[in-house]
Amino acid sequence: QAERAYLTAHTNLMSASGNIATERARHEAALAESAHPSIGAFIAKLRGEQARLRHEQPQIVESRSVNPATFGQRLIKSSYEKINARILAIREAVSSAEALQFIDADEPELQSRINKIWQSLPDTRIE
Repeated sequence: QAERAYLTAHTNLMSASGNIATERARHEAALAESAHPSIGAFIAKLRGEQARLRHEQPQIVESRSVNPATFGQRLIKSSYEKINARILAIREAVSSAEALQFIDADEPELQSRINKIWQSLPDTRIE
């Protein structure tokens, strides 16, 4: 008897949870559809940048040390780690941009937030 009551309660809970998830997805889809078009364009720009970076060949720069302790030693710098850092940062930026779909912001504020996300991405150039 108790086991049947538990199973019934558990089934009802799972059903309610599924209903809430479905309702939430429906509301999020409606908000995304009504979001400002610049958000979608920005997300496409981010994904395009990510695709470009996946095919980019890292820069490799050779130089010689000027440090008195290691003077003349060969130094090699590569942009490989910087490219990977930017790719990972773009993943976070896409999430941040998608979250903009769910806020009520006017055009200047929205553009400011988009610019801030873009400018926060790490550079891939070697200094």
